[in-house]
Amino acid sequence: MGRKYEELGHLAYSHTKEDHMATFSGNTEFFNIVNRVDEIKVEISDKESEIEKIKVEYGIEDSEIVDISKKNEPEPTIDDPKVNDDDLDAKQKNDQNPHESISE
Repeated sequence: MGRKYEELGHLAYSHTKEDHMATFSGNTEFFNIVNRVDEIKVEISDKESEIEKIKVEYGIEDSEIVDISKKNEPEPTIDDPKVNDDDLDAKQKNDQNPHESISE
């Protein structure tokens, strides 16, 4: 559903820019959102230019850049092959009822 709202917003924004916002002349909230989208586009373009300048200045190639999201992912856990589910179930039951497991 969220993706459809995104598509609808993109469509409305595109048509508004093409029609010079004539359809929404009385809606200040809509104007504010459209103007903010334009401002964000400029900010993104400025940041991308700044990044390119830094890459050129320091001789950094795109292939050298590490994806930070991959770097921050937790390490995968590996199950101990010596432990099986029956052992864990028995231990949990014993932990919950310690007196039942004591043989007399």
